[in-house]
Amino acid sequence: MFVRKASLQAPSSAEAIGRTYRLTRTELRVLLAVVELESLSEAAQVLGIADTTVKFHLGNIYAKTGANRVTGLIKLMAGLSNPLLD
Repeated sequence: MFVRKASLQAPSSAEAIGRTYRLTRTELRVLLAVVELESLSEAAQVLGIADTTVKFHLGNIYAKTGANRVTGLIKLMAGLSNPLLD
């Protein structure tokens, strides 16, 4: 008899969102930073990039997700997160 710990092999909500909306790694990093910090300037500072670069990537993220504001992205992330896996 073999005993093995059961585990659910599911992607994190960030990975799922990245795959679902075909975000690049950089777009996903920007999305996560903006959603967590709720400030473009703070996200740019934490990521070590310019505010304009964050805005550029957000434009791509908005186009891919259909969101048009940071609040829409926050709702998107909340809707796809699974508290049992994160």
